[in-house]
Amino acid sequence: MFIVFNVGDYRRDAVKVYSGKDFFDPGNTEAVAIRNQCAQNALEDMCDFLQNQGEVAIFDATNTTRERRRTIYNHCTETCCFRVFFVESICDSLEVIQANIRQVKLKSPDYKDVSQTEAVADFLSRIQLYEKQYETIDDKTEEKHYSFIKIFNCGERFLVHKIGGAKINAPKEQWKALNGVNAGIFEGLTYREVAERYPKEFAARDQSKYYYRYPGGESYHDLVARLEPVIMELESAENVLVITHQAVARCILAYFLDKDPERLPYIKVPLHTIIKLTPMAYGCMMECIPLSVEAVNTHRSKPKNCEPNRAVAEALNEFSEVRLETKTGPTTTQVIYQNAGTALETTDAHGNRLQHMDSAISDVTPTDSFSPAHDGNIQQPPTPN
Repeated sequence: MFIVFNVGDYRRDAVKVYSGKDFFDPGNTEAVAIRNQCAQNALEDMCDFLQNQGEVAIFDATNTTRERRRTIYNHCTETCCFRVFFVESICDSLEVIQANIRQVKLKSPDYKDVSQTEAVADFLSRIQLYEKQYETIDDKTEEKHYSFIKIFNCGERFLVHKIGGAKINAPKEQWKALNGVNAGIFEGLTYREVAERYPKEFAARDQSKYYYRYPGGESYHDLVARLEPVIMELESAENVLVITHQAVARCILAYFLDKDPERLPYIKVPLHTIIKLTPMAYGCMMECIPLSVEAVNTHRSKPKNCEPNRAVAEALNEFSEVRLETKTGPTTTQVIYQNAGTALETTDAHGNRLQHMDSAISDVTPTDSFSPAHDGNIQQPPTPN
Protein backbone atom coordinates (compact mmCIF):
# COMPACT_ATOMS: atom_id res chain seq x y z
CA MET A 1 0.00 0.00 0.00
CA PHE A 2 1.33 3.45 -0.88
CA ILE A 3 0.16 7.06 -0.64
CA VAL A 4 1.40 10.28 -2.23
CA PHE A 5 1.88 13.08 0.30
CA ASN A 6 1.67 16.27 -1.75
CA VAL A 7 3.02 19.27 0.14
CA GLY A 8 1.08 21.54 -2.21
CA ASP A 9 -2.16 20.11 -0.81
CA TYR A 10 -1.00 20.91 2.72
CA ARG A 11 -0.13 24.43 1.61
CA ARG A 12 -3.56 24.92 0.04
CA ASP A 13 -5.18 23.78 3.29
CA ALA A 14 -3.10 26.27 5.25
CA VAL A 15 -3.52 29.16 2.80
CA LYS A 16 -7.01 28.98 1.37
CA VAL A 17 -6.46 31.47 -1.45
CA TYR A 18 -3.45 31.31 -3.77
CA SER A 19 -1.85 34.76 -3.84
CA GLY A 20 0.44 34.23 -6.79
CA LYS A 21 4.11 33.63 -7.47
CA ASP A 22 5.31 35.93 -4.67
CA PHE A 23 4.35 33.26 -2.16
CA PHE A 24 7.31 31.23 -3.45
CA ASP A 25 9.84 34.06 -3.24
CA PRO A 26 12.68 32.91 -0.92
CA GLY A 27 12.77 36.48 0.39
CA ASN A 28 9.17 36.26 1.63
CA THR A 29 9.98 35.11 5.17
CA GLU A 30 6.35 34.71 6.24
CA ALA A 31 5.57 32.50 3.25
CA VAL A 32 8.79 30.51 3.76
CA ALA A 33 7.74 29.75 7.35
CA ILE A 34 4.31 28.56 6.18
CA ARG A 35 5.80 26.37 3.45
CA ASN A 36 8.34 24.84 5.84
CA GLN A 37 5.61 24.02 8.35
CA CYS A 38 3.47 22.44 5.64
CA ALA A 39 6.42 20.30 4.55
CA GLN A 40 7.05 19.24 8.14
CA ASN A 41 3.38 18.31 8.62
CA ALA A 42 3.40 16.24 5.44
CA LEU A 43 6.64 14.55 6.49
CA GLU A 44 5.25 13.58 9.89
CA ASP A 45 2.02 12.28 8.36
CA MET A 46 4.03 10.23 5.89
CA CYS A 47 6.13 8.64 8.62
CA ASP A 48 3.02 7.92 10.67
CA PHE A 49 1.52 6.18 7.64
CA LEU A 50 4.66 4.07 7.11
CA GLN A 51 4.87 3.11 10.77
CA ASN A 52 1.34 1.76 10.65
CA GLN A 53 -0.17 0.20 7.53
CA GLY A 54 1.98 1.76 4.79
CA GLU A 55 4.69 0.13 2.69
CA VAL A 56 5.74 2.90 0.29
CA ALA A 57 5.15 6.65 0.47
CA ILE A 58 5.95 9.43 -1.99
CA PHE A 59 6.87 12.82 -0.54
CA ASP A 60 5.80 15.06 -3.41
CA ALA A 61 7.45 18.49 -3.19
CA THR A 62 10.10 20.54 -4.98
CA ASN A 63 12.79 19.82 -2.34
CA THR A 64 15.13 22.10 -4.27
CA THR A 65 17.55 22.91 -1.45
CA ARG A 66 20.19 20.76 0.17
CA GLU A 67 18.87 21.78 3.58
CA ARG A 68 15.34 20.53 2.79
CA ARG A 69 16.67 17.20 1.52
CA ARG A 70 18.84 16.86 4.63
CA THR A 71 15.76 17.38 6.81
CA ILE A 72 13.82 14.74 4.89
CA TYR A 73 16.67 12.24 4.92
CA ASN A 74 17.49 12.63 8.60
CA HIS A 75 13.86 12.47 9.69
CA CYS A 76 13.15 9.33 7.66
CA THR A 77 16.34 7.43 8.40
CA GLU A 78 17.12 8.46 11.98
CA THR A 79 13.73 9.21 13.51
CA CYS A 80 11.62 6.67 11.61
CA CYS A 81 14.25 4.18 10.32
CA PHE A 82 13.01 4.16 6.72
CA ARG A 83 14.98 4.02 3.50
CA VAL A 84 14.93 7.11 1.26
CA PHE A 85 15.21 7.33 -2.51
CA PHE A 86 15.30 10.78 -4.16
CA VAL A 87 13.99 11.41 -7.68
CA GLU A 88 15.23 14.63 -9.30
CA SER A 89 13.65 15.79 -12.54
CA ILE A 90 15.94 18.12 -14.48
CA CYS A 91 14.57 19.91 -17.51
CA ASP A 92 16.36 22.53 -19.62
CA SER A 93 14.03 22.29 -22.61
CA LEU A 94 11.56 25.18 -22.67
CA GLU A 95 9.32 23.18 -24.99
CA VAL A 96 9.10 20.30 -22.52
CA ILE A 97 8.54 22.69 -19.61
CA GLN A 98 5.69 24.49 -21.36
CA ALA A 99 4.10 21.19 -22.38
CA ASN A 100 4.28 19.99 -18.78
CA ILE A 101 2.67 23.20 -17.54
CA ARG A 102 -0.19 22.86 -20.03
CA GLN A 103 -0.77 19.17 -19.33
CA VAL A 104 -0.32 19.16 -15.54
CA LYS A 105 -0.03 22.49 -13.82
CA LEU A 106 -3.03 24.16 -15.46
CA LYS A 107 -5.21 21.53 -13.78
CA SER A 108 -3.89 22.53 -10.36
CA PRO A 109 -6.39 24.09 -7.93
CA ASP A 110 -4.04 27.10 -7.82
CA TYR A 111 -5.21 28.09 -11.30
CA LYS A 112 -8.85 27.03 -11.36
CA ASP A 113 -10.11 30.61 -11.85
CA VAL A 114 -7.21 31.89 -13.96
CA SER A 115 -6.85 32.06 -17.73
CA GLN A 116 -4.40 29.73 -19.40
CA THR A 117 -2.11 32.59 -20.42
CA GLU A 118 -1.97 34.00 -16.90
CA ALA A 119 -1.43 30.56 -15.39
CA VAL A 120 1.49 29.74 -17.70
CA ALA A 121 3.12 33.11 -17.01
CA ASP A 122 2.68 32.74 -13.25
CA PHE A 123 4.13 29.25 -13.13
CA LEU A 124 7.11 30.22 -15.27
CA SER A 125 7.75 33.00 -12.75
CA ARG A 126 7.52 30.44 -9.94
CA ILE A 127 10.18 28.38 -11.68
CA GLN A 128 12.47 31.40 -11.80
CA LEU A 129 12.00 31.86 -8.04
CA TYR A 130 12.83 28.19 -7.47
CA GLU A 131 15.99 28.64 -9.54
CA LYS A 132 17.26 31.30 -7.11
CA GLN A 133 17.71 28.68 -4.39
CA TYR A 134 17.95 25.52 -6.48
CA GLU A 135 20.77 23.10 -5.59
CA THR A 136 20.98 19.90 -7.58
CA ILE A 137 21.68 16.65 -5.76
CA ASP A 138 25.46 16.39 -5.76
CA ASP A 139 27.42 13.23 -5.03
CA LYS A 140 30.49 15.37 -4.32
CA THR A 141 28.85 16.80 -1.19
CA GLU A 142 27.27 15.37 1.95
CA GLU A 143 24.64 13.91 -0.39
CA LYS A 144 27.09 11.34 -1.75
CA HIS A 145 25.55 8.64 0.44
CA TYR A 146 22.00 9.34 -0.80
CA SER A 147 20.29 6.94 -3.17
CA PHE A 148 18.86 8.89 -6.08
CA ILE A 149 18.00 9.01 -9.76
CA LYS A 150 18.16 12.06 -12.00
CA ILE A 151 15.75 12.15 -14.94
CA PHE A 152 16.70 14.55 -17.72
CA ASN A 153 14.03 16.12 -19.96
CA CYS A 154 11.32 13.59 -19.11
CA GLY A 155 13.35 10.50 -19.93
CA GLU A 156 15.99 11.53 -22.49
CA ARG A 157 18.61 10.07 -20.15
CA PHE A 158 18.99 8.92 -16.56
CA LEU A 159 21.67 9.10 -13.88
CA VAL A 160 21.38 6.59 -11.07
CA HIS A 161 23.42 6.71 -7.86
CA LYS A 162 23.70 4.15 -5.05
CA ILE A 163 20.44 2.38 -5.78
CA GLY A 164 21.70 -0.73 -4.01
CA GLY A 165 21.19 -4.33 -5.00
CA ALA A 166 24.40 -4.65 -7.04
CA LYS A 167 25.72 -7.08 -4.45
CA ILE A 168 23.67 -10.02 -3.30
CA ASN A 169 24.33 -10.39 0.39
CA ALA A 170 22.46 -13.69 0.59
CA PRO A 171 24.16 -17.08 0.33
CA LYS A 172 23.35 -18.71 -3.02
CA GLU A 173 23.20 -22.35 -3.99
CA GLN A 174 22.45 -24.11 -7.27
CA TRP A 175 20.72 -27.46 -6.86
CA LYS A 176 20.35 -29.84 -9.78
CA ALA A 177 17.35 -31.28 -7.95
CA LEU A 178 15.52 -28.10 -9.00
CA ASN A 179 15.97 -28.85 -12.72
CA GLY A 180 12.77 -29.07 -14.73
CA VAL A 181 11.21 -32.45 -15.46
CA ASN A 182 13.18 -34.39 -18.09
CA ALA A 183 11.02 -34.75 -21.23
CA GLY A 184 13.21 -37.50 -22.71
CA ILE A 185 12.82 -37.90 -26.48
CA PHE A 186 10.29 -35.05 -26.50
CA GLU A 187 12.82 -32.51 -25.27
CA GLY A 188 12.41 -29.23 -27.17
CA LEU A 189 9.13 -30.15 -28.91
CA THR A 190 5.93 -28.14 -28.66
CA TYR A 191 2.59 -29.53 -27.56
CA ARG A 192 1.37 -29.58 -31.16
CA GLU A 193 4.43 -31.44 -32.40
CA VAL A 194 4.04 -34.13 -29.74
CA ALA A 195 0.30 -34.44 -30.42
CA GLU A 196 0.90 -34.82 -34.16
CA ARG A 197 3.91 -37.17 -34.04
CA TYR A 198 3.12 -39.21 -30.93
CA PRO A 199 -0.67 -39.15 -30.42
CA LYS A 200 -0.68 -42.28 -28.22
CA GLU A 201 1.99 -40.90 -25.91
CA PHE A 202 0.24 -37.54 -25.77
CA ALA A 203 -3.05 -39.23 -24.85
CA ALA A 204 -1.36 -41.47 -22.27
CA ARG A 205 0.04 -38.43 -20.53
CA ASP A 206 -3.37 -36.76 -20.44
CA GLN A 207 -4.90 -39.93 -18.99
CA SER A 208 -2.47 -40.02 -16.06
CA LYS A 209 -0.33 -36.91 -16.04
CA TYR A 210 1.14 -37.53 -12.58
CA TYR A 211 2.40 -41.07 -13.25
CA TYR A 212 3.13 -40.81 -16.99
CA ARG A 213 6.86 -41.05 -17.68
CA TYR A 214 8.30 -39.57 -20.87
CA PRO A 215 10.21 -42.13 -22.97
CA GLY A 216 13.77 -41.71 -21.77
CA GLY A 217 12.65 -39.06 -19.29
CA GLU A 218 10.75 -38.51 -16.05
CA SER A 219 7.24 -38.35 -14.64
CA TYR A 220 5.82 -35.97 -12.06
CA HIS A 221 6.05 -38.91 -9.65
CA ASP A 222 9.80 -39.14 -10.34
CA LEU A 223 10.13 -35.40 -9.90
CA VAL A 224 8.43 -35.51 -6.49
CA ALA A 225 10.90 -38.17 -5.34
CA ARG A 226 13.80 -36.07 -6.59
CA LEU A 227 12.50 -33.01 -4.71
CA GLU A 228 12.05 -34.68 -1.31
CA PRO A 229 15.49 -33.57 0.01
CA VAL A 230 14.81 -30.04 -1.25
CA ILE A 231 11.47 -29.89 0.55
CA MET A 232 13.06 -31.13 3.76
CA GLU A 233 15.61 -28.31 3.51
CA LEU A 234 12.87 -25.75 2.87
CA GLU A 235 10.96 -26.88 5.95
CA SER A 236 13.96 -26.32 8.19
CA ALA A 237 15.06 -22.97 6.71
CA GLU A 238 13.84 -19.39 7.00
CA ASN A 239 13.19 -16.75 4.32
CA VAL A 240 14.18 -18.85 1.31
CA LEU A 241 13.77 -17.71 -2.30
CA VAL A 242 13.51 -20.52 -4.88
CA ILE A 243 13.77 -19.76 -8.60
CA THR A 244 12.85 -22.77 -10.68
CA HIS A 245 10.58 -24.31 -13.32
CA GLN A 246 6.80 -24.48 -13.29
CA ALA A 247 6.70 -28.27 -12.86
CA VAL A 248 9.06 -28.06 -9.88
CA ALA A 249 7.03 -25.20 -8.41
CA ARG A 250 3.86 -27.33 -8.69
CA CYS A 251 5.48 -30.15 -6.73
CA ILE A 252 6.64 -27.78 -3.97
CA LEU A 253 3.24 -26.08 -3.81
CA ALA A 254 1.42 -29.42 -3.72
CA TYR A 255 3.42 -30.49 -0.68
CA PHE A 256 2.96 -27.32 1.34
CA LEU A 257 -0.69 -26.85 0.28
CA ASP A 258 -1.53 -30.55 0.77
CA LYS A 259 -2.74 -31.27 -2.78
CA ASP A 260 -3.25 -34.87 -3.91
CA PRO A 261 -1.22 -36.37 -6.81
CA GLU A 262 -4.10 -36.16 -9.29
CA ARG A 263 -4.39 -32.40 -8.81
CA LEU A 264 -0.65 -31.67 -8.61
CA PRO A 265 0.06 -31.46 -12.40
CA TYR A 266 -2.77 -28.95 -12.85
CA ILE A 267 -1.82 -26.46 -10.14
CA LYS A 268 -1.72 -23.02 -11.75
CA VAL A 269 1.73 -21.44 -11.67
CA PRO A 270 1.47 -18.15 -13.60
CA LEU A 271 4.49 -16.57 -15.25
CA HIS A 272 6.21 -13.48 -13.87
CA THR A 273 4.67 -14.02 -10.44
CA ILE A 274 6.20 -14.30 -7.00
CA ILE A 275 4.42 -16.99 -4.98
CA LYS A 276 4.87 -16.47 -1.25
CA LEU A 277 4.20 -19.31 1.20
CA THR A 278 3.84 -18.50 4.89
CA PRO A 279 3.59 -21.45 7.34
CA MET A 280 0.57 -21.28 9.64
CA ALA A 281 -0.88 -23.47 12.39
CA TYR A 282 -2.75 -25.82 10.06
CA GLY A 283 -1.05 -25.43 6.73
CA CYS A 284 0.33 -22.60 4.61
CA MET A 285 -0.98 -19.26 3.45
CA MET A 286 -0.25 -18.62 -0.23
CA GLU A 287 0.03 -15.13 -1.73
CA CYS A 288 0.55 -14.43 -5.45
CA ILE A 289 2.36 -11.20 -6.30
CA PRO A 290 2.21 -10.54 -10.07
CA LEU A 291 5.05 -8.50 -11.55
CA SER A 292 2.77 -6.86 -14.16
CA VAL A 293 4.68 -8.30 -17.13
CA GLU A 294 2.61 -9.21 -20.18
CA ALA A 295 2.96 -12.90 -21.00
CA VAL A 296 1.09 -15.86 -22.47
CA ASN A 297 -1.06 -18.08 -20.28
CA THR A 298 0.72 -21.43 -20.11
CA HIS A 299 -1.86 -23.29 -18.03
CA ARG A 300 -3.51 -26.31 -19.69
CA SER A 301 -6.42 -28.06 -18.05
CA LYS A 302 -7.07 -31.77 -18.45
CA PRO A 303 -8.95 -32.38 -21.75
CA LYS A 304 -12.35 -34.07 -21.62
CA ASN A 305 -11.33 -36.49 -24.36
CA CYS A 306 -8.09 -38.35 -23.59
CA GLU A 307 -8.39 -41.03 -26.29
CA PRO A 308 -5.48 -41.55 -28.76
CA ASN A 309 -7.77 -41.23 -31.82
CA ARG A 310 -8.95 -37.71 -30.98
CA ALA A 311 -8.27 -34.81 -33.34
CA VAL A 312 -5.15 -32.76 -32.70
CA ALA A 313 -7.22 -29.63 -32.03
CA GLU A 314 -9.24 -31.52 -29.43
CA ALA A 315 -6.08 -32.95 -27.89
CA LEU A 316 -4.61 -29.48 -27.59
CA ASN A 317 -7.77 -28.36 -25.83
CA GLU A 318 -7.70 -25.09 -27.83
CA PHE A 319 -4.31 -24.26 -26.34
CA SER A 320 -2.52 -21.80 -28.61
CA GLU A 321 0.93 -23.00 -29.62
CA VAL A 322 3.96 -20.91 -28.72
CA ARG A 323 7.02 -21.04 -30.94
CA LEU A 324 10.28 -20.59 -29.11
CA GLU A 325 13.82 -19.57 -29.84
CA THR A 326 16.27 -20.43 -27.11
CA LYS A 327 19.73 -19.29 -26.16
CA THR A 328 21.16 -21.53 -23.47
CA GLY A 329 23.97 -20.35 -21.19
CA PRO A 330 25.90 -22.09 -18.42
CA THR A 331 23.12 -21.89 -15.86
CA THR A 332 20.14 -20.20 -17.50
CA THR A 333 18.04 -20.46 -20.62
CA GLN A 334 16.91 -17.24 -22.24
CA VAL A 335 13.64 -17.41 -24.13
CA ILE A 336 12.45 -15.12 -26.91
CA TYR A 337 8.74 -15.45 -27.69
CA GLN A 338 6.19 -12.94 -28.90
CA ASN A 339 8.11 -10.12 -27.16
CA ALA A 340 6.93 -11.47 -23.81
CA GLY A 341 10.20 -12.91 -22.48
CA THR A 342 11.63 -10.71 -19.78
CA ALA A 343 14.03 -10.65 -16.88
CA LEU A 344 12.93 -11.34 -13.35
CA GLU A 345 14.22 -9.34 -10.41
CA THR A 346 13.21 -10.03 -6.84
CA THR A 347 14.03 -8.15 -3.68
CA ASP A 348 13.93 -9.03 -0.03
CA ALA A 349 12.14 -7.08 2.69
CA HIS A 350 15.00 -4.55 2.73
CA GLY A 351 14.90 -3.92 -1.02
CA ASN A 352 18.08 -5.89 -1.75
CA ARG A 353 18.01 -7.64 -5.09
CA LEU A 354 18.19 -11.37 -4.47
CA GLN A 355 18.26 -12.95 -7.90
CA HIS A 356 18.18 -12.13 -11.59
CA MET A 357 17.37 -14.80 -14.10
CA ASP A 358 16.16 -14.72 -17.69
CA SER A 359 12.85 -16.44 -18.33
CA ALA A 360 13.32 -20.18 -18.47
CA ILE A 361 11.99 -22.08 -21.44
CA SER A 362 10.01 -24.37 -19.17
CA ASP A 363 8.14 -21.33 -17.92
CA VAL A 364 6.72 -20.43 -21.31
CA THR A 365 6.29 -23.62 -23.31
CA PRO A 366 2.76 -25.07 -23.53
CA THR A 367 3.98 -27.53 -20.93
CA ASP A 368 6.99 -26.99 -18.84
CA SER A 369 7.88 -30.62 -19.49
CA PHE A 370 9.02 -30.08 -23.08
CA SER A 371 12.05 -28.04 -22.09
CA PRO A 372 15.82 -28.28 -21.77
CA ALA A 373 16.78 -28.63 -18.14
CA HIS A 374 19.02 -26.13 -16.45
CA ASP A 375 20.21 -25.66 -12.92
CA GLY A 376 17.62 -24.38 -10.51
CA ASN A 377 18.60 -21.82 -7.95
CA ILE A 378 17.87 -21.66 -4.27
CA GLN A 379 19.13 -19.05 -1.90
CA GLN A 380 18.49 -17.78 1.56
CA PRO A 381 18.16 -14.00 1.96
CA PRO A 382 19.50 -12.15 4.98
CA THR A 383 17.50 -12.58 8.14
CA PRO A 384 15.70 -9.27 8.85
CA ASN A 385 17.27 -7.34 11.70
